[in-house]
Amino acid sequence: ILSHNCPHYSDNTTESHATLIPDHDIELSDLEKCLQVAHGVRMKFSTYLLFDMIRIAQSLYLTNASHFIEEQLIWKEYNDERFIYYAIKCDLSRFLAVHLKKVTPEQALKIIRSINEGHIDNSSMEIKKMIVAKVLYGRY
Repeated sequence: ILSHNCPHYSDNTTESHATLIPDHDIELSDLEKCLQVAHGVRMKFSTYLLFDMIRIAQSLYLTNASHFIEEQLIWKEYNDERFIYYAIKCDLSRFLAVHLKKVTPEQALKIIRSINEGHIDNSSMEIKKMIVAKVLYGRY
């Protein structure tokens, strides 16, 4: 299934389960749900499960599942500042954009300062640009 859906796995059809799935702490039921989403099944999940599934989808390079899960997170309309942290940690640029609009530049700077530098250093250039735009220019 992974070799069919993910170009990343197309050459690894004879690899072992441990090699194909990099995160060994994945629950089989969560993996099954993630693969169903990757195949176009639209299901509703709890917030906790969404953040767990986004980690699974990203580790397996299931970009369509990642986008759908991020979309579900956006539609839930959270008002908690810690979701900015989760958006940066999980590299969810659209989810971050929604949350940056809800805070002032000063609040955003306070949140960014409380985040471990490793999460920001490992995030995409798009995430970094969004943070700079919000903190320095007040945009987003």
